[in-house]
Amino acid sequence: MEASTDLTQRLYLGECATALARYIDESSNTIKPVGTVIYSQDSDDPRIVNLELIAVREKYRRRKVGTRLLQLVEAEAALRGATQLQTLAPQRMPGLQNLLAGNGFYFSRMEESEGGVLFLLYKKDLKEKDNKQKTGLPPESLQKHFS
Repeated sequence: MEASTDLTQRLYLGECATALARYIDESSNTIKPVGTVIYSQDSDDPRIVNLELIAVREKYRRRKVGTRLLQLVEAEAALRGATQLQTLAPQRMPGLQNLLAGNGFYFSRMEESEGGVLFLLYKKDLKEKDNKQKTGLPPESLQKHFS
């Protein structure tokens, strides 16, 4: 989460961020966000918004912070003409996968990084909802592979 503490130093050209609430970290006497999403419109296809970072401080998880952040990004993306959100979730982060699935994202495919880490591509269509957005989780055959 430290990457999202100072958003002005974290963002690259073309990236946007949304943060929800703030608190004072007494150990460093700095103001920090409770949760952050960093996202950008795809340069090859402006109808797609890529979520680069989704972070909620552990103390604030399961309090709808991530859900509210995703709603803010979805509204902003729609205003910019985007029709789809997408993100890669590490296979070993079931909490993030559940957050995405619970907010209308559906599993699209699995990708492997150069370091051998498995990532799951999640998408959410902003204009229309279909049956695959009801569960959002990867097919059972993949879930067995992850165990």
